[in-house]
Amino acid sequence: MFVVINRLTVKEGQGEELVARFMRSYGLEETPGFICFRVLEPTWTPDERSGEEWLSMTCWESREESEAWRDSDAFKKAHAGWITSSFAGRPEVTGYTPRVERPAGNASTGRDVRSEGKGGTSTHPGVMKMLLLIIMMLEMFASGGCDQSSATDRETQRPDGSIRLTDDAGRKIALDEPAERIVAGASFAVELLMALDHPPVLRPDVPERNIHPEAARSIPTFPIQHGTGPDTEAIAAARPDLVILHVNFAPFAENISRTLGVPVALLEVRSLDDVAVKLELLGRITESQEQAAQQMATLQESVQRVVGEHPEAQPRTLALFGTPEAFYAFRGRSYLGSMVKALGGVNVAADLAPDGETGGGTRSLAPINLERAIARNAEVILIVPHGPRDAVKTHMSQHPAWSQMPAVKSRRVHVLDEVLFSSSPGPRAPEALERLRDLLHPESP
Repeated sequence: MFVVINRLTVKEGQGEELVARFMRSYGLEETPGFICFRVLEPTWTPDERSGEEWLSMTCWESREESEAWRDSDAFKKAHAGWITSSFAGRPEVTGYTPRVERPAGNASTGRDVRSEGKGGTSTHPGVMKMLLLIIMMLEMFASGGCDQSSATDRETQRPDGSIRLTDDAGRKIALDEPAERIVAGASFAVELLMALDHPPVLRPDVPERNIHPEAARSIPTFPIQHGTGPDTEAIAAARPDLVILHVNFAPFAENISRTLGVPVALLEVRSLDDVAVKLELLGRITESQEQAAQQMATLQESVQRVVGEHPEAQPRTLALFGTPEAFYAFRGRSYLGSMVKALGGVNVAADLAPDGETGGGTRSLAPINLERAIARNAEVILIVPHGPRDAVKTHMSQHPAWSQMPAVKSRRVHVLDEVLFSSSPGPRAPEALERLRDLLHPESP
């Protein structure tokens, strides 16, 4: 037997994205010589602190069959859509051959398995016991002896074709089969579905400039307002299998689901890496996995091309949403915040929580008052405007407090496209990155 262990150092908050990617098999189970595959999450360490090193373990009947999988087209396809910025370091892969067997309930001296023939084969009883011993040992390392997760909770597609998922509001969603007719109540969902060649049957009634690509602008619309929510009658008339709404519309989701008898998924794109995660999720929901893999591979290649070109300068950056009089700051856990970081900028509001204090939280925006904003001493200010664009720079340059900031003094206040950088994160992320790179690093060629 031959065991391949991949050590993956994962950035904070990226573990669930890793799990979602590993849920796909790409035919691994049908590969000759394959025995089993496990992903182990670090939930306990000797000093009682959670670690960030995840392990994936693949067991094969022989090293030769493991290497045949590694060289196969299926292996390349399985790894095509990975956004490497999810990792804090390069994955480390090691191959192991079992040596010592000490089965449970046997107090005798351990047995050298290799002396029986290079680790044996999967049909040898001793090797199968050794396999179980390796699995138990690694699970003890990862979880302190306790099963900390449920396979059912993380399961996305079952053998009968039904789909189970957890949306971004933590709600359990069940589909009896892949969704054909989807109502997309957020512009980012429209763009992602179009990238998968699966147009929604309805899109939100928003200005056409907010909808991409242009072909999606001919899709029928339905009203959706923050105060009153989506038009339920219009959704019902479209006879959907699934309704996708932004998480901001969570108060309306359960009523729509009960009234129409249709699942409602609350989603948002929380980071640059999350674009690929949502592509993969929607690929499963629509049974468009191959198209999703292609889109993810293209996205990864384009993103890495852009982020690999920025210079070493790390400009202190404050990213705001709103107006100079009333605004929120984009946190580190946000689409725009993640792009600033990917391009080498320092997001001076990265540590803010949704309540305005420093700490955790998951929402993209945090309140910040003028005094605290000034104290962050930003060299670059990015504003996603909520209102007239032209008045922003003028107001800041004339305001007695704003005008003292380094960014304002050096005329590095930039008004961003609200659609590209906030409301519709998706396949055009490389375009957004290119624009942002030119603003953060104007000296770059």
